[in-house]
Amino acid sequence: MSLHGTRFLTAMLWLGLGATGRADDWPQWLGPRRNSISVERGADRLLPTPKRIWTNAVGLGCSSVVVSQGRAFTLGHVKGEGKRGLDTVHALDAFTGRIL
Repeated sequence: MSLHGTRFLTAMLWLGLGATGRADDWPQWLGPRRNSISVERGADRLLPTPKRIWTNAVGLGCSSVVVSQGRAFTLGHVKGEGKRGLDTVHALDAFTGRIL
């Protein structure tokens, strides 16, 4: 078989594998069941186990984290004077966790 034929068969194999794979839709925040849990099987073999590289105390968390251009943004709530406390937007260095 020629090199061109081998490449063609390899490409067809990958396309065939991709066509048979199925992924759940996440049409809303936190996924289809709104619990942030994927019920798909086999994806854990494809992705490495995430490792925590830093932490930062931003108070009681009340939002997810958004990362853009090397910065991580989130909201936190800390108790302040009175009953209300203080909601704060935090900007952090996405690589070190240092507050910007």
